[in-house]
Amino acid sequence: MTENNDDQEEPFPENTRKIGFCVSLIFSLAFIAYYLAFIFHCVTTSPKDLELSNLLLFSAASFLFFAIPWHKLGLSLKKFGLLEFERKLEGQSVEHITDISALENKIAKLEAAIAASGRQIQVSAIQPTSEEQEIRDLIVKFLTDFEQWSFSPS
Repeated sequence: MTENNDDQEEPFPENTRKIGFCVSLIFSLAFIAYYLAFIFHCVTTSPKDLELSNLLLFSAASFLFFAIPWHKLGLSLKKFGLLEFERKLEGQSVEHITDISALENKIAKLEAAIAASGRQIQVSAIQPTSEEQEIRDLIVKFLTDFEQWSFSPS
């Protein structure tokens, strides 16, 4: 299975992911085995005394991190710490561009149909109030200043 598309890029090379998966699985299973041994009175030292709960949570989280096929879910991890799901944002941006271009095409077709009919069509123009115009100008300025990002109304 060759991947020639950069959109399906894994956060780690395949060997690193497999090694991380195996190591975190072994540690998780070892901690779980120790907990079970303590429950069945095979060991006397409590996992709490050894502070194994944090290590178990860390190894389980590591296991899940390496086990989840991020590229198959359409997610691309570009930063660690704060996870960015960049592909989703790019998808939203493409959807916005597609919607806008579809609206522009419809407007152009309507204008062409009006011009082809040769009739004068009076469209009652509603003049925006000064507040509406001010808000519109602010929105246009904001979207122009931050055009490299996509924004969703939700």
